[in-house]
Amino acid sequence: APCFIPGLDIRIVPILRRRKLTGFLAVFARTAALDPRSEDLARLAQRANTDATFLAGAANRAPTLLPQQLDALVLCIEQMHDDLHVGATATGELSSVTGQLTAVYEEISLLHKISSGMRFSQKPDAFLEAVCREVQDTGNFKAVGVAMANRDNEEGGMLADLAVLVGACPFKGNDLLAALHEPIYDALTLGEAQVHNDIPADCDWARLAPDAKRFVCVPLVRDRRPLGVLLAIDKADNAEFTSVDLKLLSNVGNQCSIFLENAALYQDMQGLFMGVLHALTRSIDAKDAYTRGHSQRVAELSRSLARKVGLPAETCERVYLSGLLHDV
Repeated sequence: APCFIPGLDIRIVPILRRRKLTGFLAVFARTAALDPRSEDLARLAQRANTDATFLAGAANRAPTLLPQQLDALVLCIEQMHDDLHVGATATGELSSVTGQLTAVYEEISLLHKISSGMRFSQKPDAFLEAVCREVQDTGNFKAVGVAMANRDNEEGGMLADLAVLVGACPFKGNDLLAALHEPIYDALTLGEAQVHNDIPADCDWARLAPDAKRFVCVPLVRDRRPLGVLLAIDKADNAEFTSVDLKLLSNVGNQCSIFLENAALYQDMQGLFMGVLHALTRSIDAKDAYTRGHSQRVAELSRSLARKVGLPAETCERVYLSGLLHDV
């Protein structure tokens, strides 16, 4: 379309994205010499608060284009604009994919580390503390804790005190569990994580504010039996919990549930094993009233001596077993 100033030409190109108009490209070109005495140019210069002679001189320094050259130039500019848009979109998608891959890699590394550290004989408190510290560091959480369910209780929501709490948490274990009783109960009974990125003023956990702004409760469940709950309190950068955080906590919760179930089975097996050993030694000692209780006394004395010299707890238990079975 010709411009209202003789010697100038303007082309307007619509920009379409997925069949939707998103904008326009305007291309100006000089097709003839501009006359500084032109009234149209004078009005344009007046609107721009500049001199018409200066404006004409600046415009006349640009090369003159023929109509067919201008058409080719417009097409080239349109293609360049499309290429820039495609490049910017690809860069954004690449950045997003890179961020997702980084998060997935960190999550996989954490889960591998947790799985590698699982040992049936390991104390649950020690394992859970190590897991909570790794989760806190990977997820950039202010505090992470685990509360264990009472083994004698099959109903959700009945928890013992916090087994582990790492990070900067301004609340004691019992106070935190009491304040979060309702979302913890919902997590255990529904079997679903509870994410709260804001704390309403009319809820039971409003007493946590302003020291805590948001939290996540992830149930630890195996075969619909509650084993405990994994808690995350606030992000270190004060950001909201995202689906990435929830996925990380849920996967870690699954690993913790497997460990706790295996630890409970190992504890039951140990109890059965020790029961059999005590029955065996009592049957041997019962043959003679003089030796009755002898194996038990030797085992307890041996374990006390092992502890006194500073041997590891696992070695002390082996010494105890050795004393218990020394006459078998």
